[in-house]
Amino acid sequence: MSVCRTIAATSRKALQVVAILSLAMAAFRCDREPQTKDRVLARIGSRTITVDEFIRRAELAVRPPYCRGDNMVHKKIVLNSLIAEKLFALETADSAAVWREERFQFYLQGRKEQEMRRIFYENLRSNVLLKESEIASAFSQAGRIVEVDCLVLPPDVDIPADSAAIALHLSSRDTLVRRRISWSDPLSLPMHDALFQDRPTAGSLVGPISISDGSHLIMRVAGWLDQPALSEQEEIRRRQAVREKLIERKTAVLWEKEVADLLKDKTMHLDRQGFDLLVKILQPLYFDKTAEQPEILAQLQTDDQIPARLGSQMAEFADQKVYDFDGRAVSLGEFARSLQVHPLVFREKKIPVSQFPQHLRLALADLVRDQQITREAYRRGLDLDPQVKRETQLWQDALLAQWSQERSLAQAAFDGLTAEQVVESIFTPYVEELQRKYSRQIEIDVDAFDAIELTGIDLIALQKNVPFAVVVPAFPQLTVDANLDYGRRME
Repeated sequence: MSVCRTIAATSRKALQVVAILSLAMAAFRCDREPQTKDRVLARIGSRTITVDEFIRRAELAVRPPYCRGDNMVHKKIVLNSLIAEKLFALETADSAAVWREERFQFYLQGRKEQEMRRIFYENLRSNVLLKESEIASAFSQAGRIVEVDCLVLPPDVDIPADSAAIALHLSSRDTLVRRRISWSDPLSLPMHDALFQDRPTAGSLVGPISISDGSHLIMRVAGWLDQPALSEQEEIRRRQAVREKLIERKTAVLWEKEVADLLKDKTMHLDRQGFDLLVKILQPLYFDKTAEQPEILAQLQTDDQIPARLGSQMAEFADQKVYDFDGRAVSLGEFARSLQVHPLVFREKKIPVSQFPQHLRLALADLVRDQQITREAYRRGLDLDPQVKRETQLWQDALLAQWSQERSLAQAAFDGLTAEQVVESIFTPYVEELQRKYSRQIEIDVDAFDAIELTGIDLIALQKNVPFAVVVPAFPQLTVDANLDYGRRME
């Protein structure tokens, strides 16, 4: 199997159990002190596994049944599996033919640049300061649930100019939807401010507010319910949630300003002929023709497959211009290559076929925006950031190990064996051989390992609105051995 299919298989596995946890991931990162998070748990030659990486790999991907529990035996299998992945990568790194595959190089570049953009954002976040008065004001609203009647109007509809006209517009509609919106819901800044900071009265109108796909939202406040914190513990939790929400809001404002400055005085123009051709090529790749009501497929299912499928279709039209940005023309061929580094990200995941061109325009604009952010991140040296290097190394080692594993399977006979039996009979003996070979280069922080607690919950974490949604590589199924009879104790 080629690395292209390896990467595709990694994404398809994520469809088994899916959790989109942007805020939970932020909490996951913040729960541990930096000195614990970055503590090296194991050193394998030139590679390391930190406590944070161990927990992320164990908790944010589905583990196989033979190490899915929270007991010490299963925890040791997890450690042995992650160390085995590094050993496979060390054995493969210098000779793997996968290095010659363009898709492998582009994928790693995309993963690195996605992490660079995240670090760019996190650096802004670290500079945010809050005043106690801000926290107190937000806390007073944090238990509020507002009931609103909503109307969404498509981008091409004329919006009434004044409140009276909007009210008449709403009263003439029988398609209003009643929604309950809480302070903690993930809202856009304008929507959050309109419903909570501005404190509208019952019957008042909110909007029109532009939403991500270009549509317009109009709301009429029906009423609200305040839910006070009834215990000291609940009050502490709510206050912490308020702090996190305020930090995210302020960071979002800083981020929008940063991006606006990067795009200042720059223009993007679509070439009509090239764009129409792009729609014709891409639309069949993104839509499920078998569905009764075709909607765009989830990004996770298709985006990592699309660049490979574009190759033959783009060859004939490689020189056709799709758009120009800041005075430079971008051809279909260049666009197809850029998708391997940055797959398209659609703001909405379910789109009627008729609206695909409109949403493709937005996805192209977001691609260009991210390319400018990436360029600035390189200028600031974020490609040399330790976390960026570690994240890139993590994905590189995982893919090298998968490539090595698949090459071994191609040469082995395993018909009739279960997945666990394949791991036990084919890979576990080889892992034990590698453990002996590299034993003097392996160190384990036993105290840090003993302090780690795992859960037995099946979970795959996905990130929203990024080119590569899966947070960590698939769990490496390389050994069922629970013995730590190699290496030495880290001093």
